[in-house]
Amino acid sequence: MRGLHNLYLLIFIHNSGVYEHMLRRRFLHSLVSSACVTRRHGPQRLPTPFFITARIIHHHETLMTPRFTKAIALAAAAHEGQARKGTQIPYITHPVAVAGLIARYGGDEDQQIAGLLHDVLEDGGPAWTDAIAAFGPRVLAIVEACTDGLPDPKTGHKPAWKPRKEAYLARLLQEPDDALLVSACDKLHNLESILLDLTETGPGVFSRFTASQNETLWYYRELERIFSRRHIAPAPAIARTLTAIQEHLS
Repeated sequence: MRGLHNLYLLIFIHNSGVYEHMLRRRFLHSLVSSACVTRRHGPQRLPTPFFITARIIHHHETLMTPRFTKAIALAAAAHEGQARKGTQIPYITHPVAVAGLIARYGGDEDQQIAGLLHDVLEDGGPAWTDAIAAFGPRVLAIVEACTDGLPDPKTGHKPAWKPRKEAYLARLLQEPDDALLVSACDKLHNLESILLDLTETGPGVFSRFTASQNETLWYYRELERIFSRRHIAPAPAIARTLTAIQEHLS
């Protein structure tokens, strides 16, 4: 199963270009090694482009440390078996993409690690707090700042959507810029996914969410106002993506 998860991650990395921003050569090599999945007819060989990617990484190595690799492993464990809403896309692709956007917009390693782990508390609950805290108090603080609510330990349910989002928006106004960058990259990737699904499947994409179409767009517009007011780097991209979604719906 671990090999399959790593194979999914390799496919995503190769197709998205995320590796140019955030993956060390040692991490890619470990994924290539562990993604060789043995099946009834023998091991499945990875296609040539993955090894081309490995050579590219060799020449574009970033300043990541082994902490980053450990954070990816923790995110994969926390989100194992989860998929993006209404799809069969492994959920791990989302935090990986968010970390890539954070790197693109100048975030440091702590912020990229927080991007990888930003949904762990929200989806898994406070039992994961100590594991996140092992990456340092700053990473934990950013993850907590990106968490809009924790699931009830007995029912697994979160508070009602609208009050939870209103409380998060109010709290976000008080958060530091380093946390806002991570939150903004999370929201940008969500919006990019909505726009792509909207162009491919139509307005039915909004039926995947707890909130209605109007409520969902209201929430993202409020977030964009906060990010723009604070001059957070992805804010213009968020505004453009929101405009594109609105135009497609018109």
